[in-house]
Amino acid sequence: MSIPGHVFISYRSTQSELPFCLFHDLEEIGIAVWIDKNKITGGENWRKEIATAISGCSAFIAVLSPEYTQSDICIKELSRAESLEKPVIPVVLEEVSPSKLPLTMEGVQYIDFCAWDKTNSYREKFVDLVKALDALGISSSGVQPPQLKRVRWWKLIRTLLAITAAVVAFIAVLASILDSRSVRNFFSWDNETSSTTTVPSPNIMATPTPLSPPATLTVPVQDFADNPKGLVVAPSSDGMALWGYGEANGVLFALDTANGSPIDVWSPPNSEGDRRAYPLRPQLGATFRPSALYYDGVWLWIADSSENRVVALDPKTLDLRAEWPLGGEPVAITSLDNSLWVALHDTGELAVATIDHNTGERSLFCRQERLVIGEAPVSLAVEGRSAIWVAYGRGEQGAVRSVSVQGCRLSEPIPLGVMPSQLVVNENTLWAVSDAGALFRLDLAETRIPEEIELDDKRVEAVLDTGEYIWVADSKGPELLILNADDLFERLSIALNSRPLAFAQFGAQTWISIADDTLTQYIVPQYIHPGLVDIAWADDTLWLIDDQSNLCQLEGAHKQCILLELDGVPTLLSTASRRDNTILWLETDANIIWRVVHDMDEVRVEPAYTLDSQATSLFEETGTRLWISNPSTGLLATIDFQSGQQSNILGLNCTPPDVLGYDGTVVWFAYRGARQEMVPVEYNADSETCIEIVTPLSLEVSVSDLLATNDVLFVASAGTVTLVDPAEGTILNVIGASQSIFALAGNSQQVWAADRNQGYIYSIYQG
Repeated sequence: MSIPGHVFISYRSTQSELPFCLFHDLEEIGIAVWIDKNKITGGENWRKEIATAISGCSAFIAVLSPEYTQSDICIKELSRAESLEKPVIPVVLEEVSPSKLPLTMEGVQYIDFCAWDKTNSYREKFVDLVKALDALGISSSGVQPPQLKRVRWWKLIRTLLAITAAVVAFIAVLASILDSRSVRNFFSWDNETSSTTTVPSPNIMATPTPLSPPATLTVPVQDFADNPKGLVVAPSSDGMALWGYGEANGVLFALDTANGSPIDVWSPPNSEGDRRAYPLRPQLGATFRPSALYYDGVWLWIADSSENRVVALDPKTLDLRAEWPLGGEPVAITSLDNSLWVALHDTGELAVATIDHNTGERSLFCRQERLVIGEAPVSLAVEGRSAIWVAYGRGEQGAVRSVSVQGCRLSEPIPLGVMPSQLVVNENTLWAVSDAGALFRLDLAETRIPEEIELDDKRVEAVLDTGEYIWVADSKGPELLILNADDLFERLSIALNSRPLAFAQFGAQTWISIADDTLTQYIVPQYIHPGLVDIAWADDTLWLIDDQSNLCQLEGAHKQCILLELDGVPTLLSTASRRDNTILWLETDANIIWRVVHDMDEVRVEPAYTLDSQATSLFEETGTRLWISNPSTGLLATIDFQSGQQSNILGLNCTPPDVLGYDGTVVWFAYRGARQEMVPVEYNADSETCIEIVTPLSLEVSVSDLLATNDVLFVASAGTVTLVDPAEGTILNVIGASQSIFALAGNSQQVWAADRNQGYIYSIYQG
């Protein structure tokens, strides 16, 4: 926990012991100090604790060095302190180029600790630091400048630790060489190992946060949409489509989410000479003008302000399925289960009905078709499965209120004091954007008192709550802000060329429409790791291997890496869980499979098997055998852990798959190219054959990776991850992903995707 009125020390973890000398000496003279490695205990939210500690500090000490200026986390800590107008005291450990520091640091008096371990230097500079704190009203209980022996004590400890670590590592390696047979006996595996390398587990180091996410796809739409708004994602005939409309010209459009290519759906009738067949033009009519879009999981609903109606389309076939005349101007649509809710701006009402998706017929939901709000509604949002929220008002005064789904009872209004323009609800948080560009937050679980979020010199156009991040469209910048959802600490800012208008979310993809008539797709990675080769999951931990043989364990905002000594460059990574440790399997381009055993205290690395040809996919059938495959060389085999023997698999239908998967019970083969299908197989060890268990599942996509779990198959392809029910063979959902996704890892509750081209790893699914 943070200490009120404390001094915050910001430093790079690779720096010398100076930050900790300052920490101990300042506390020894009665000055409370916050430094992360001493104050954050296991289980606390690391990022939130940092933000809270900076907010509560009375002074901010920045231990400057070239490494500090290269750390995104350190610079963000410094920027946060400056934004909160905290007194910043720069302590220079190594010379830093002024161009690497924020402009606000120009002219700030530095305390030079560059020669801090020389005679009397630390003592003199420490006194200068205490005087600087005293000038800020932070007084000690009496300064007794520390002697140089303290510095030498720290250096002595550091040297002893280094010697001890080297001795321990040497003993561990020696022991593993002498006792390699006992290691093999412990796991009951015979192999071709010549030696085992033991590496002590290092301390977890913080992973820098990326400065900005990639703009993975930018699509100009000026040829058919003016000021694109109303963005929603829905299935199309051959994938997924982003729908929207031009606010200025009323053009309805749809784009393929995978490549941004336009889908011919509709254009205004004054497009002379345009003879393309637009399926919706004759169905919607010449005067059709969209004012809101909503996808309810089955149909795409479109509000038509020219006819004061809503119409429903099958987004795959573009067939008109239902029409509802309203008698008022529709400005917002939402749904919950089979109920449809429409906000009528000019009548001050909500229209609500139960929709039959088989016949298109509607029936009463609230014993009446209209609920009177009293003022002009402008936006709707759904709270879980319990309520519909509506934003409404006239002039400069507005409010929000909810309608319970059970009984359709209206809550008391919650005044905002301004006119709202957009509502967003995610779990227990409601966000409201005002016409004037202010952003409000309501805690629905507790106070329900509106809180205006302070965003300096911003004008908010739209907001999106993804659960982990809050996206804010600022028209004044113009820019996009990405805030942490837990503490609203700014993680990223993206400069734009024109005013942002509206958001849409599709899995890991976030779409934003811009007033210069473009649509841009972003994907925010949780981790960036250049040279990324493969990822894997075991024991609730994400692992990666890179082309420099760094094996890394990822957890939260932290990354722990170990450099492995391998023959060849890593090409594949797979994992398996044991009761007391984690087993990782690595293949290198030298056709060697390596076994890595990770437990609490150490990592043991040894070459396990040599292959005749390189595998392109491998996994462990828990505790029994390894499966390996390479369709280009015809390799399909298993390696038995008891005998260590490689057995080539025979079978009429068991041709080597492009991708292997294992859900804990069933082995899955996935094929690309002409044979786009997934096949569950059963292996007969006696006859060394495999048979198909059920009829193969047709994919209609080219598989880049397959993650098999007990409940769901996750199939990665360009731009999407498809969720398939393995029992029924039906598609459960389609999630947006990057175009160059190549690997999946996780379980049925959380799935990660990796983009080798960019080195990005991001969360794709949370069950």
